[in-house]
Amino acid sequence: LADLAIDLEEALEASEGGPRELGLLVKLYMRASDAVSAIEVLRTFAPPLGTNEAEALQTMARVYQHCMDYRRYEETLIRLQEVDPENAIDYQQQIAIGALERGRGRQAKRALERLQAIAPDDVLAEEFAAGVLAMVGLMKESVQAYTRVLARHPDRIEDHLLLGNVMRDDGRRDQALRMFLDLLERADQDDLFTVAVNGLLNLGADRATLRVAERRVKERIAQRPSKAFLFQLAADLAEELRNPEAQVSMTALMAVVAGERRSAILREVMEMEEGRRRPEGVIDAGRSVLALGEEMPPQVFLDLGRALIRSGDLATAERVFARTRIAGDFATMQRQIAGYYEEAGHVGDAARILRQALLAAPDDVELLARVGLLAEVAGDRKQARRDFTR
Repeated sequence: LADLAIDLEEALEASEGGPRELGLLVKLYMRASDAVSAIEVLRTFAPPLGTNEAEALQTMARVYQHCMDYRRYEETLIRLQEVDPENAIDYQQQIAIGALERGRGRQAKRALERLQAIAPDDVLAEEFAAGVLAMVGLMKESVQAYTRVLARHPDRIEDHLLLGNVMRDDGRRDQALRMFLDLLERADQDDLFTVAVNGLLNLGADRATLRVAERRVKERIAQRPSKAFLFQLAADLAEELRNPEAQVSMTALMAVVAGERRSAILREVMEMEEGRRRPEGVIDAGRSVLALGEEMPPQVFLDLGRALIRSGDLATAERVFARTRIAGDFATMQRQIAGYYEEAGHVGDAARILRQALLAAPDDVELLARVGLLAEVAGDRKQARRDFTR
């Protein structure tokens, strides 16, 4: 590496190297943690190569950061704010992040004060400052910062959630809950109403409070029945209240007004009903999915067929499983289908399905053994012996 560095420097001195060689030489010095040499070659060769001052300073800042010379790193970023004022906010944010990463809370706070001086009306800078204050443990200051942001920029609705989290971490969870309950009661905007409900969920509100939220959501559904997101809020609240029946019901109702997302939501209902061990629910949702006439992944047919087997409708299950033959690995699908029959006690059907799979994979030892085992369970020892001896 030392020889390579010498060759690169000689090439640059002879004007035979370009930006690529300079970049490689700087990286070699950075790898050796030699900030002095890296900065020296930058100052010597960057200007003749046409590198502007801002680009050179950005590279120097990376060198100092890599070599853990944080004082010069910050000095370089401050210089960049003068040379490249359009990106001054970004450079000052880098100073704050650097102090935060090093656990220097006071330095980070000073950097944020300078940031506010640079960009007094920049909402992103204000949100950044509020977040950093929380990260360094200055919760009260962070609460104040987020409160100022919301007062000056009421459209930054999502900041209510961040404010609620900081208030909770500052030991003011009850106050945060009251804030979201107040929003819930007075919110006309749908997105502000959504934030209020999510805030209560995020803070782990008690059952009584969640039931108040549930009533407000259902009232709004009655007023705006075409809003799919309201049904999602109702389903989320039902889940938190441990009411799976209501959760499934609200999710199924959401599918009615979900437009292009209808099939995805109905598949979600199938998964919920499968988790509740309700084959009739899986069948209802699965039939609705198939009625849409859209292309579906094989798992939809597998889940529906499994539920039909559990309900005893083997003929319909057979027709549903037939639709998996055009998708995926035939032998793998048949194995899975056979497993569904087997778990329901239909050993003969399971063996029949596996023998179909053997047509596609006649030398599959594991498959032959499984077929033989099923034949043995069914009492057909001759067939089992033939399968095991193949």
